[in-house]
Amino acid sequence: MHKTFIAISATLLFTSCGLEPKDNTANNQKMEDTLFKVLPTVNRLTVEVKDNKEVVVTLGDAELYNDSDDKRKQVTEQVAAITKSIYMPDNDLKEGSVVFVKEETTTEVKDPKTYPMSLQ
Repeated sequence: MHKTFIAISATLLFTSCGLEPKDNTANNQKMEDTLFKVLPTVNRLTVEVKDNKEVVVTLGDAELYNDSDDKRKQVTEQVAAITKSIYMPDNDLKEGSVVFVKEETTTEVKDPKTYPMSLQ
């Protein structure tokens, strides 16, 4: 009974304060579809939105991973522009990052290369 009261209270608090987490399932799928089209050499892709404030995009692509720093920065700018167009109307994204990994078929990652995204 006590747990039910707490759960109901928390729901009412989040709803009344506008803190209810947004469902990003559709946006995540749209983001993945778009990135696979824009970056055809990517074989592994994950998009994670944290608290509607931060987004982390992981690209598994040995070619991009081994490419120049300038190329990865260029791709990061592309990803940032796509992120803004897909998520910004419904989210308060403040920061993000693109993580380049050479592993294309496994979730075990060694030596990721992380680049911050400008979302402001």
